[in-house]
Parts: sequence; C-alpha cells; structure tokens
Amino acid sequence: MWKAVLECHERQLSAMRDSRIHLLKARTISESSAAARATLELERELSKWYRCFNKWISTQRAYVEALNGWLRKWFPEVQDEQDAPDGVPPFSPGKLGARPIFVISNDWFRAIELVPKNDTLKSIDYFSKLVHEFRRSQEDEHRQRRRADHASRDYKRKREVLQRELGVSSSTDMVAVTEHAPPGHDDRVIELQKLRKRRDDERARHNEVMKHTHFAAAATLPVGFVPLLEQMVSFFQGNQQVYMRIRINGAHLGSSATHLG
Repeated sequence: MWKAVLECHERQLSAMRDSRIHLLKARTISESSAAARATLELERELSKWYRCFNKWISTQRAYVEALNGWLRKWFPEVQDEQDAPDGVPPFSPGKLGARPIFVISNDWFRAIELVPKNDTLKSIDYFSKLVHEFRRSQEDEHRQRRRADHASRDYKRKREVLQRELGVSSSTDMVAVTEHAPPGHDDRVIELQKLRKRRDDERARHNEVMKHTHFAAAATLPVGFVPLLEQMVSFFQGNQQVYMRIRINGAHLGSSATHLG
C-alpha cells in the first residue's frame, strides 16, 4: 500500500515540477461564475482530505496500539514499555522467544509511531488556507468589478444627457468640454467631472485587485500544493522504510533493513 501511494504522489510531484505553474493566471468570477464554484469545491475537498487523512492514520494507529496491547497481556512479567538508556526498548518479543504474531505486532506498533502525521496535516491545512485566500480575492475582484461597471454606467448616462442638453455633437467633444470647463462654469459639468473621476478611481482599484488576484493564483500551487506533495512523498517514503523493517517469519520485508525491537 505504502509503495503504491508513494509512487502516485511522486508522479504528481514530478508533473507539477515540470509544469509552468508560475505562469498561471486567475480565472475571475467576472469572467466565469464557474471559477467561484471550482475554487469553493477545491476548498471543500481539501477540508475533506484533511479529515480523511487524519482519520485514516489515527484509526490505523489506534488499531495497532490496541492489538499490540492485547497481545502484550500474554507477557505479564513485562512492565510498561520504556526505552533503555542506550535507546533499545526492553520489550522485545523476538528475544523472549514469542511467536511471530507477537513480533509482527510489536514491530508494526513501533513502525507506525516513527513517522508522525502532523507535518503532513499542517501542509494540507496551509494549502487549504491559500485556496481560501484566493477565493476571497476572487470575490473582492467581483465586487470591485461591479462597482467599476456601475460608476461607468452612471458617468455614461449623465454624459449623454448633458451632451443633448448642451447640443454637443459627439462624445469626444463632450469630453473636451468637461476637461476644459473653468471652475464653477456649470454645475452640470462639475457633476459630470465628479462622476468621471469616480469612474476612473473605481477602475484603478479594480486593476489593483486584479493584480492581487493573479498574484494569489500564481502563488497558490508553487507555495502551497508543491510543498504539500513534497511532504506527502516524505511521509510515505518514511512509512515504506519503517514497514520494510517489520519482521515476518523471522525475516525482514527489506533484505538490508534493521529490525525495530
């Protein structure tokens, strides 16, 4: 199992490293409502991944601990397990001449304790937080885009009305009138100037939000997903190595491994 999952994550990591993820740009909500749904779904899947991974490893560990504890009851003379000063555990079923099931159980219990899950869980959680921040930046972009569009419509509607009232022939001429109008020339022109400034300000804010959104998109995979895959590879490599040291029928699963206890 460990080998199969390890190979899967190694292929994923290799594919990500070979891809051009640094060139990714965000798909905004303004461009497609599917972008928001996809990001939200990814965030939910990462939360589910965290829970399932944690439950999987915890359940396996609890099962092995219970099994090993039950089998150790056959050795009432053995006290609670504590490592000796030289690091060698005092309880060694093999040295006591126990049957293989006791040796396997004890090795399995020690193996599963040697590779902690916390670093892997932290990596999943960190990637999930990056995706959440990206989703928030998508939502910010959508809100700012709506403000910019609303300001543009207000300016255009007011300009067209004033253009008819002043008898200006084209929108270009109307822009020239508002740009060169002296202060206090006409309240209507002053109002139009304010609307144009509001439109320009909202557009500038939208451009800044878009830059942040694209930056968040570009950083999410190399900063969050690639380190997560690296941690996954490290976790399953560690498990594969310690499981190769479990003794079965007096032999190791790995020919060059050292036994666990």
